[in-house]
Amino acid sequence: MYSWESRDRGNTTGRDSRGRNDSENAQRDTSAMNQKHLQSAADQSESLVALVQGTAHGDRNSFAELYRRTAHRVHGLTLHLLVDRKVSEDTTLEVFQTVWERAATFDPASDSPMTWLMSITHRAAAHRLRTGNRPVEHSEPACLDQLTGLQREALSLTFSECLTCGQAAKRLHVPQPVIRASVRSGLQQLKNTLPKGES
Repeated sequence: MYSWESRDRGNTTGRDSRGRNDSENAQRDTSAMNQKHLQSAADQSESLVALVQGTAHGDRNSFAELYRRTAHRVHGLTLHLLVDRKVSEDTTLEVFQTVWERAATFDPASDSPMTWLMSITHRAAAHRLRTGNRPVEHSEPACLDQLTGLQREALSLTFSECLTCGQAAKRLHVPQPVIRASVRSGLQQLKNTLPKGES
């Protein structure tokens, strides 16, 4: 016999079923959106890799497109670190000068393009802060003669060639912590050799 109770149970079961379906559909939609986002990020990274590699071969169009797509990120970081807008703009230009000159050192197996670019940016900003906002100079000062061989190599690879400590460690066949320690001690030694007022 049909009763109000049986009808209520049927309605409840139907609502529960629809609720589970809605939840499952929502989970599928979220998963699909996450997959789409990850795929989009991967595609963007791959296209940036191609632009950096094109820049390494002297392709000015690749360099111009790389600048168009990443300059706002570079400027944002320099402005955050340096505060002064004019100095941050100058440093941003220096970063892309370095990118043009050092693009061949980029290794997509070790870093993503943005990680590599942000590493260059951070070093350029750090140089500005250490040297009273003087621009980066690519010549080697005489005070480098006072460093050990490993300190010179570590600083040259990480600053001049814009390699990460991990990349420098592989190049020199030494543990990564040794490279980090050499960079820190080398920078401190260089700072100690500067006349007062220049550090």
